[in-house]
This record gives sequence, C-alpha cells and structure tokens, in this order.
Amino acid sequence: MKQIFALLFFILFFNPILLVGQKSPCWDIYYSAEKDTIKDAKGNYNYKKALEKINAIYLCLESFKNKDADSIRKKTNLLNIKIYNNINDAKILANRATNEVEKSLVREKKAKEQAIIEKNNAQALYWTSQAEKIIPIQSMRLLEKAYKKTKDVSTINNIRDESKIIFQKSNTHQWRKKKMFENISEIKFSPDSKWLLVIRKNHHYEVWNTSMQNHYDLYYKNDNDKIGGVDFSCDSKWLIISSLFGKRKKVLQVDDGKISSFLNSENNIYDLSFSSNGKWLISIDTNYRAKVWQLDTLRSHGFLSKNEKIEKASFSKNDKWLLTLDKEHHAKVWEVNTGRLHYSLKDENNILNATLSPDGKWLVTLDEEKKLKIWDVSKRALKFHKNNMYTWDVSFSSDSNLIIVVDTTKNVEVWDINKDTVLEFLKNDKNIIEAKFSPDYNWLITRDSTFNTKIRNIDNGQVPNLLKNENNIRDAFFSPDCSWLITIYDSTASSKAWSFRSGVLYDVLKDDQPIFGVGFSNDSKWVKTNKLFSTSKVWQIKEGIFLDLFKNENNIFNPKFSPNSKWLITTEDEEQGIQTLWEITSDEITNISKSHKEIKTSSLSSDGKWIIIENFDDSINILATTTWQVPYFLRDIKNIKKASFDYNSQWLVIQKQYEEYVEVWDLKNERPAEFLIGKERYTNISFSSDGKWFIGSKFLGNTDILQVDSGEKLDCIKDKNIFRASFSPDSKFLAILTGIISDITIWQVEQQKDRTPSFLKGINNYVSVSFSADNKWIVTREKLIGNFLKIRDINNGESPKFIENEDNIAIDFFSPDGKWFVSSNDIFRQNTKIRNIENGIPPFFMKNENGILQLEFSKNAQFLVIRQNGSHQVKTYDTFAGKLIQTLWLNKVPTDIDIINNRYLYVTVGKAIVKTDLQTQQGNLMSYGDGEPLDYKFEEIQEWIKAFGDKYLLPLDEEIKKKYGVD
Repeated sequence: MKQIFALLFFILFFNPILLVGQKSPCWDIYYSAEKDTIKDAKGNYNYKKALEKINAIYLCLESFKNKDADSIRKKTNLLNIKIYNNINDAKILANRATNEVEKSLVREKKAKEQAIIEKNNAQALYWTSQAEKIIPIQSMRLLEKAYKKTKDVSTINNIRDESKIIFQKSNTHQWRKKKMFENISEIKFSPDSKWLLVIRKNHHYEVWNTSMQNHYDLYYKNDNDKIGGVDFSCDSKWLIISSLFGKRKKVLQVDDGKISSFLNSENNIYDLSFSSNGKWLISIDTNYRAKVWQLDTLRSHGFLSKNEKIEKASFSKNDKWLLTLDKEHHAKVWEVNTGRLHYSLKDENNILNATLSPDGKWLVTLDEEKKLKIWDVSKRALKFHKNNMYTWDVSFSSDSNLIIVVDTTKNVEVWDINKDTVLEFLKNDKNIIEAKFSPDYNWLITRDSTFNTKIRNIDNGQVPNLLKNENNIRDAFFSPDCSWLITIYDSTASSKAWSFRSGVLYDVLKDDQPIFGVGFSNDSKWVKTNKLFSTSKVWQIKEGIFLDLFKNENNIFNPKFSPNSKWLITTEDEEQGIQTLWEITSDEITNISKSHKEIKTSSLSSDGKWIIIENFDDSINILATTTWQVPYFLRDIKNIKKASFDYNSQWLVIQKQYEEYVEVWDLKNERPAEFLIGKERYTNISFSSDGKWFIGSKFLGNTDILQVDSGEKLDCIKDKNIFRASFSPDSKFLAILTGIISDITIWQVEQQKDRTPSFLKGINNYVSVSFSADNKWIVTREKLIGNFLKIRDINNGESPKFIENEDNIAIDFFSPDGKWFVSSNDIFRQNTKIRNIENGIPPFFMKNENGILQLEFSKNAQFLVIRQNGSHQVKTYDTFAGKLIQTLWLNKVPTDIDIINNRYLYVTVGKAIVKTDLQTQQGNLMSYGDGEPLDYKFEEIQEWIKAFGDKYLLPLDEEIKKKYGVD
C-alpha cells in the first residue's frame, strides 16, 4: 500500500510522460485492489482497502491518459460495482443473521416464559391437589396462592372447584380446626388454657402456645436422662419436670422454657408441689428434707427443720395451711404465711394418709388399722372417728360439712360431720357403690350395686320433680352451672337432656344412642357424648338448642375441653397418634330454632314468645319460643293452612286445611277467644292496632267490625253492607268499602263521624283502601292489577308525581314513620323499590342496592333490613344515621327476615332461624344457619375471604411454606 501511495505522489507532483508501449502503473493498483476482493487466509474480505485503491486508480488515470486508460477505467468501474454489490449482499446476510439471532432470542425468551408458566401451572395444580391434606383455615390460603400463580384456564377451574369443595364444607367446624398433631401420645392444657403440653410417642415433650405462633422442646440440659412426666402449676406460670429414671425434678418458667436457677443447689428432688394460688412451692428430696419456697422472691421460707424427715406434703385449697406427713407417719399442720406449727398429731401413729377440707376446717386421717378420723383444725381436737374404712378416696361438699367415704365392704357413706352421722335420707339405702355431689353441692347423686342411680336434695332427700316418674337411671351428669342434667338409662343406654331449672325435657339426644359417658365444658356451653367403640360427639348448647359440632364426622374420639372452654382436643387416629386442636368459642350468632324441614317463612309475635313457621312442604307449626315445642293448648290442632298474630301478640288466628272458617286463640290466657263465643263464624279476622276492634269477613263476603270486649258493632255502620274494611295504624280512623259499587267511607272511630275527604266521594269500584303510618296518605286500589293504585294526601287529595307513571304495582306499603314508600311491580317482589314519599328519591345510602326481594322496617323505622335475589347476605341499614350497620352472611340464601322489639333481627335460612342484636352486633357477621353445607359461588367465596379472611383463616405457617415451596 505504501508503494501505491508513493507512486501516486510521484505521478501527481512530477506528472511523468509514458513512452510508447510502456505499461500504465494504474494496472498495478487495479490488480492490488482486485486481490483485496478475494478472501484472505483468515476468510475475510478487505473491501475497505479495495475502495481506497479504486480511488487511487481514478487519480492515476487522470495522469496517464494512454490507450490502457479506458480499459482500466472499465475494469475499475466493474470492480467498484462488484465491491458494492458484495457489501450489500454481506449487509443483507448480516441483517438476516441478526434477525435470526433476534428471533432465536425471542424464541428462547418465550421458551423461558413458557417454562415458567408451565412450572407455575404445575405448582398451582400441585398446591391445589394438596389443599385438602392440610387444615382448612390454611388450605384456603394455599388455594389463594395457587389462584395467583397460574393463568391456565383448566388449572384455574380446578382451583375454583377445590375452593368450593373446601369452603362449602365449613358449615360445622372447618374454621375451628387450628392445628393437627401427629405421633401424639397425649396433649394436656395448662390451667389457664394458654399453653399445651404435647407428648409424642417417642417421649419427646413440647410446649405450645394455643395461638400456635411459637413452641419449644423440653429436655434435661447436659443430661442423658429422659423426661418421665410434666405438670403445670395451678397459675400456669411454672412447669415441673420429672425424670423417667431416678427421682429427679426440675422447675422451669412456662413462658420462655428456661429452667429456674433457684433450685440449683437442691439435689435429688423427688417431689414438688405448688399451692393453688401459685405463691408457694414445697420440695422434698430423697433424704426427706423439705423446703418451702416463696415464688415471688424465689427464696426458701425456712420454717421446716432438717429433722422433720417429711415424706408427703400438700397445701390446703385455701392456701392457708401446709399439711405434712413424716417418715414416722406423724401428721402436722403448719400456717403457711408465718411458718408456725399450728397442730401436731404427735400421739397418732401409723397414719397412712391425711387431707384437709377445702376450707381448711377439718383434717381427715386414715391409719394402718383402717381407722378414719376427722379433726377440728381450729380447736386442735378430734371430732369423731370411724372404723373399717377401706379407701382414701374422700370428697367434701362446698361448705366442707359433708364428706363422702368408702368402708371396707366398698360401700359408700355420706356423713354430716357436724352431726357425726350418716345423712338421714341415706340410712335405708343399701350397697351404695358410688356417690358424688352436684357442682352446686345442692344435690347428691348415688348409685347402688344394681347400678340404680338416684338424685336427691342434700337438705331434704327429695327427688327433683322432673325425675319423679323416671326409672332405671344408670347414670346422671350435671353441667357445671347445674342448668342441664343428662340422664342415661339402664340396658338401652338411652339418654335424655333436661333443663334442670325449668324441668323441660329436650329430645336432642334421641338420635345419639346409646351413650356411655357425658362431659361438659366448664362454661356449660358444650357437652360431649361418648359411645362404646364409636365416634364421640360434641354439642354446642345455645338457648336450649343442641348443635352438633362434628356433624358427619366419623373419626372423633376422646374429646377434652380446655379449662376456659375455648379449646378442644380430639383424637382422630389413636394408632397414628393424630390429635387435633379446635377453637370452640361460641358463635356470635344465636341459632334460635332448628327444624327437621326446610323453612319457607317465619313470623314472630311482637313479644317474641310465639312463632309461626311455614315449611316448604306447606305444613305450618306454631311453637312457644321458650321450649320450641307446640304449646299444650294447641297440641290437638292439626293441618293448619294459615296462621297470624295480631299487632299486640294477644290473639292468634288459625285457618285449617279444607275449612272455610278461622279460629281465634287467646295467647295470654291460652284458650279460645271468648269474644267469639255465640258469634257468627268468619273466614278471616284482623285486629286494630290498639286491640279494641276486630274485622271479621263472612263466607258470602260481608264484613263485621266489632268491639273485642263487648262484641258490639259501631253504631254508625250497623246498617252498612261492608265489603272490606281497614283501620288506620293508630286505630283512630276506619275505612270501609260498601255496596255493590264499592265506594269508600272514612269514619273517625271515637266520635263516629264521617271524615271522608271530598276527593274520594263519587268514585266507586274500589277494591282496597289503607293508610300510611302517619295518617298523612291514603292508598286506594281500583283493580287488583294494573295501574289503578293511587296515593293521595289525605288533606288535599294531591298525589306524589313520581307514582303517576308507575304501572302494575302489585305490592305497596309505607315505613312506620310514613317517610318511605315501598313498592314492587310483581307479586314475587323481584324488584322492590323504596323511595321518599315526598320526592320519589331512593335513600342515598341504598343507591347501589339492586334485586331487592324483601324489605322490612323496625316498628320505630330506625332499622331497615333487606334480602336480595340469590344473595347469601342480609343487610341492615340505620335510616336515622343513613348508613349500613350490619351485613349478615349465611350458609344458604335466606327466605325470610323480620325485626322484633326495634332491636333483634330474625332471619329464616334453611332449617333454622337465626337472631342478631342490631345494637351490639354490627359490621360483617357470619352464621352457619341450620348447619348444613354452604352453596356459595366462587366469586362469593372471594368476597367472603375479603370480609372474614383475617378472622377465620390463618396465614400459611413456615412449615407449610417450606413443605410446598411457597414464597
């Protein structure tokens, strides 16, 4: 290249002249350029150099204009074109290569994205398949994660289906299951119910908080010995750990699991015992040295000398006394606070056992000769003694005046300690093998050798009235508050549940036979029933109704309630050691009725004492809400077709199937209505709101208006041929339709004067007339259907403009304060409207509500409740405050709603009627109604999770996240 530039320099500056026949130097440049268009050893083209040389050729040709110039120029032009074509071809190839690379990268990116999608789909599908294997309160959260993980339609449909399967079964207990344990030997509650002692089958001990948020393991630090037993202190602040081999015990603090150091200097402790108030601890070592520890200071009290040689020690239940029994079998009573020796039975030898009464008044001892002695602790004197006592199992009454003991013949006796005698009413009872007090200590339950059980009053020995006709009772169980008594009968093991205070028998356990054991929770709200070799049941008792907590479960065994009655432990597989912790706090919503049939509608009397239930099979039941049974005075009434209450809950109107005439019953006196005796029979009867008048329709269409007390007619209408009539809400006015042409007359009842507005006169063909609650508006209908309903101001006859264009109003009524007008265009209320009567504007707080099926007001018009087409929700608004105050979610779509006493909401759902308090229960509430499975759509489930997820569901714990790879 340097030679070429040198040649060009010579040509340009010296402009040499070629001789004839001399070869042009431009050829050398051309051949060099042509060579650069050929691939070199490395496979590259030197187009850049070739183009530079072509430029040089053109310069060269300017100087050497011989005969070769044209040939060189032509070749150079061709070469130049060739180079540019090759460069363009190379660019095209490069672009193609770049496009292929880009396409390859796109394909690779899509492949990676698809791989991620497929991985997410697979993971979502896996989580969905595993959801049923974990507790539901977390499986719903796992399904939430799965739903967000995938966009695959098929997988999403699987998630939706699985979500519905798990959610729909939440009707009895799904959200109550808090933790499932495996490989369990036993689970114990602490006395305050805040802690669980979990014992595995491999003798591994764990302490869990019942919130399931944390736990720790128990073990002997720097010690190969195994744990043999663990017990909580009465105040749940301490744990006593016993070794499996050897007599060694340790004390640790429950809240952090740390072993307390105050016993570090004590060796070979074999017995530790706390006082019931948790303030004191007594330790006894293998050398029978005992120390009393004050736990608030963690110091030894120091009042027991080293020479005492104490073998047993216990605190009295009132924590006033410490009872010790030494190695020489002498008993002593110490005053705990002072450490002073109060009473020593130094002359009593060979005492085997000793115990104090709950109030610390009596000391009971049993010696080797089977002599049982009772000592007066305060007087330091023997009260009395009995010979031939067999066992040390004694029970005191709450006042410590009665004691149950067993003699050498295994007969049970109940002594009155003050009288030094057996209870008078037991003197003739033979072979009593078991006796126990009721929780309130007012009743004594005894069972003899023939398993005949009796319950008698402690004071007089009388059998409770409710059991006077009961025979063959094998066992009896009181609830802790003595409000319930369950009796089990011989041979059949059938059972009965009694309200012990009212004496009412409930047949709730009739389908749960045979029963061999019963246990109540401490709050008396739950009861468990055990069967022999069969699933146990746990019942929730709410206002006299027993609700089966584990309905349709087949593997519930050995239920155990926590001391605070908020938790339950059950065994589901004893061999595998599967036990479950359940939360059993009472539901917020009261289930006031449980029927065997699907309920269509329910109607409560205004005082809440009576209820009319219409079932979907068209049968009607009238029940007393105190017992939920048919009252005795109505027990012979069958085949009821219609029933209704009057405004004041005094009268019940009944019409039977296949009968034209109605019956009226006096609910207060529980008998037929006396005012109808000797009167004509009526096909329909209604009452004025003040209860003074009734309207009776006759078979041929005529109507009577009579005084309830006297049966007399209003003088002003005695001779009227009344077709239909209605009282104003305040009972001051009476509207009647008379004659063949059905014209309207409005009478002022008290003065018996015609107060018919002029705008109603001269118009006929009316079929109905009614008043607004404030008597400001009068509503007339000229035909049963069509646009013939009119609302007029009773003073001037003017109608609200918004109603003028309304057609086919089938149902209409006013709010109790007359402010709101409710209407529907069909008898099925498919689209109910509510509007202000003055301006026709719907309430602003309900502007987004559609598809209203039913709308009801409280009598004071403060509360407005609605149910909507296909919705599981019942919404209640406070019209005074103008806001939604309660949304009640139900397991099924409700069929009826009502408000009683301006406070209580009653909702009919499935086979049940549920009740809420609108003053104290507000916000989102959940009720499982009749306890049957739910029927929610997936979208409704998502709404439910937004409303209740934080309350009923738990976040995924770390164990589940790790197991299933959840981020």
